Amino acid sequence: MTLLLLLLSASRAHADCPTAYTGATLVKDLGSVQSALRNLDDSAFGASGKSLEAGLPCLDMTAPPQLFASAYRYLGAVHYMVNNDPEGAKRWFRASLELDPTYQWDAQELDLNHPMRAVYEAERPNAPAEGDRLQGKDLDVPAGSSYLLDGRVLVEPRATTGRPHLLQVAVTGSRHADHTWLVDGNSFPDEVLRVPPPVVAVAEDPKKTSKTAKTTPKATTPVATPTPVARTTPAPVAKADPTKPTTPAPVASTPTAKAEPTKTTEPTKTTAPEPVAKAEPAKTPTTKPDTKLAKATAVTGEDGVQHMVVKRTRPAEKTPLLIVGAVGLASAAGLYAYSWKLDQDFNAATTSDDLTRLQAQNHAFVIASGASLLVGAGIGYWGVILDGNTVGFSVGGRF
Repeated sequence: MTLLLLLLSASRAHADCPTAYTGATLVKDLGSVQSALRNLDDSAFGASGKSLEAGLPCLDMTAPPQLFASAYRYLGAVHYMVNNDPEGAKRWFRASLELDPTYQWDAQELDLNHPMRAVYEAERPNAPAEGDRLQGKDLDVPAGSSYLLDGRVLVEPRATTGRPHLLQVAVTGSRHADHTWLVDGNSFPDEVLRVPPPVVAVAEDPKKTSKTAKTTPKATTPVATPTPVARTTPAPVAKADPTKPTTPAPVASTPTAKAEPTKTTEPTKTTAPEPVAKAEPAKTPTTKPDTKLAKATAVTGEDGVQHMVVKRTRPAEKTPLLIVGAVGLASAAGLYAYSWKLDQDFNAATTSDDLTRLQAQNHAFVIASGASLLVGAGIGYWGVILDGNTVGFSVGGRF
């Protein structure tokens, strides 16, 4: 029945609309209204605005809320500037600001001193609203479809009163609108509403709970009666024993109960060996690093007494470093000696070409001599201070 009503209402809507108002036509009319407002073309502004207002109820496409906000804003301008209808303009302005509350008129569209700007700004505080729900009705949503109010999904018959709204029904996930209505506030058409089903099962619940409440006390009363019998039987038995006051009974119970706490002394046995176990790190020899520097061997002398002979170990890198350092120092001396010979030849030169050539050679040999001196001295010093424990540079002497 719901689908049949929608099809019948859609056929009547198509009869009222000579042609479908497409999304492309909506965008075209919005561009025309905006251009006419910027160019102060009153005739084009009025014609585009009327086409926009007449086409909205015949729109066959869904659109985002921002697009509807622009359409409502320009329709308010048309009502104010063309139709001389300030009250109608306020209604459209409130609908626009509800969807886009932060919009400001551009100075190229509307002069800063235009009186319509003040009317628009006066409606800004009145725009935010949660909407009023239509009481006693629910939305009759077709299977696989959804209702949209101003481009937003509508789940209950709720809308803000005092302003126009565009209601659409479309297949979920589709951009095509099966039907479009231009409604005032929450005055939704009857074909989209239904009466909620009455709740009948609520009256039966108290009867069921009362029956269970009556049966539960009967089940609990016989169970509670044996409890006093259990309390009376142990009392006389415990009081009849004073005729047999034998001392062995308490004596035998007391030593066994007091002897058990002596087992708590066992932790004293575990505390004694702990210091012994912690003393093991002291066995690490302090002379272990010295094994890299010296090697001790036991030698038995002629007198039968063992003597410890300590020999210092020489690192394998020490001798090559000393040799390379010495060669570097010798090379530095040889290069500098040859540079001194070139200096003598420079002083004895008679042509400019010889002077230039000898000067360049002299400088090259002096620089090479200095570099060789630095390298040889560094490598040699490295070999001098090298030992089995530390490698690095130090200041001091060794005797």
